Amino acid sequence: MKKILMATGASGGHVFPALAIAQELKMQGFECIFVVGGGRFKKMLEKEGFKTEMLPAAPWNVKNPIRKIWALINLGRALVKAMMLVQKHHPSAICGTGGYATVALVLAGKTSGVPSLVQDQNTLPGRANLFLSRWVDKIAISYDISRQAFSKYDEKVVMCGNPVRKEILAARGKKRLEETPFNVLVLGGSLGARILSDVVPNALAEMGEGRLTKISITHQARPEDVDRVKDAYRKLGLAEVDVKSFYDDIPNRMVKTHLVITRAGASAISECALLGRASILVPHRLADHHQLHNARILSDRQGAILLEEPDFTPQNLAEKIKEFMGNPEKVSAMEESAQKMAQPDAAKKVADEVKLLADHDVMHMKEPLDSEEEDVV
Repeated sequence: MKKILMATGASGGHVFPALAIAQELKMQGFECIFVVGGGRFKKMLEKEGFKTEMLPAAPWNVKNPIRKIWALINLGRALVKAMMLVQKHHPSAICGTGGYATVALVLAGKTSGVPSLVQDQNTLPGRANLFLSRWVDKIAISYDISRQAFSKYDEKVVMCGNPVRKEILAARGKKRLEETPFNVLVLGGSLGARILSDVVPNALAEMGEGRLTKISITHQARPEDVDRVKDAYRKLGLAEVDVKSFYDDIPNRMVKTHLVITRAGASAISECALLGRASILVPHRLADHHQLHNARILSDRQGAILLEEPDFTPQNLAEKIKEFMGNPEKVSAMEESAQKMAQPDAAKKVADEVKLLADHDVMHMKEPLDSEEEDVV
């Protein structure tokens, strides 16, 4: 069985697309081993049936010079460990979805002749993938607009879409029970988002008692915010309240949802599109504004409402929720527009590209002879 090393960062935005690709490769007969730069998703990956290996990691996006030096030291350590992993597992290909571990593993694989592919989830590619674009054999992008960033290596670029997990694909097409309360799902990304925990409860507090009894809320919050968010909702008399720091059944919850309020991470946008769910997107104000550009992919096509952080106030959010509750046709229209942006075969497309690289099997020297060579033999 050929092995693929899956390199991924520490966030859900990196891990979940990698998991979707690995699930597809596993169905095609490959053994996938995850190489990660953080342990947060280790148990989840192992529960899914995948082995994991850890690399030393430290964040790059820090200003403190001492922490920058520590990041460089860890990169050196990660490169050494990555080279050892390549020799240990003898992979036929490396597939990375960005982050610290992808840089180390791709560079280590390059020294041993292992072909590699990076997959980028966002409209504006991440720094790791941009850095690696000259070294890898293939670059899988999620949106055509991303080609601009890789224009120097356009011959390597393939348009595949952003992979989503098989659990999301399995939920596609399931119908929502309309006689249920108006279900709101709040997602802050894999680490939660404080601004959502601050604004959403206050927005609902302005809705009026008549509406509150018709609203059910599911809210993913940071672990340190869970208790205070629960308390804020309990005072409102909502139909139902569920607040946790992590949900492992998001597909089922999203199927029941009328409105998703979320950060504009690539996975959240892809899942809203695939399941056809109306959403209010609140991009994180990151330095490169990639979440803002992600959000516009849906909002420009009436598949979502974009509220940047300065506009994401309790008053504005309350008005938007009232509009959705009072206008089911608006919800349906937005759901249809979102679903038109879905890319259900993204994981298979990326997996097929990885398979093509693995077929060369440089590490094992098993590339098939052509017909003339076979005749000579």
